[in-house]
Amino acid sequence: MSFSVPMLALGLSITAIGIVMLILSFRPARRKGEAIRRGVGVVFIGPLPIVFGGSKKLVLIGMAAALAMALLLLIAYTNPSMVGW
Repeated sequence: MSFSVPMLALGLSITAIGIVMLILSFRPARRKGEAIRRGVGVVFIGPLPIVFGGSKKLVLIGMAAALAMALLLLIAYTNPSMVGW
């Protein structure tokens, strides 16, 4: 059974979600005055994720996302046929 079609669908859906989130991030603030923006960033240097920015809750969410991505990459590297490589 080929896993490349589901992985392609997963990749396209994640990309679409990211584009929607990017568009929604440019909405003006509902309150008058200064807008408060919070965010978190994740940078992968090799297999190691570095999470920065935001509040404690956002950093935990970023760490969870980084862990999920690292596990998916580990699975992809150890079993390349699973993702069609």
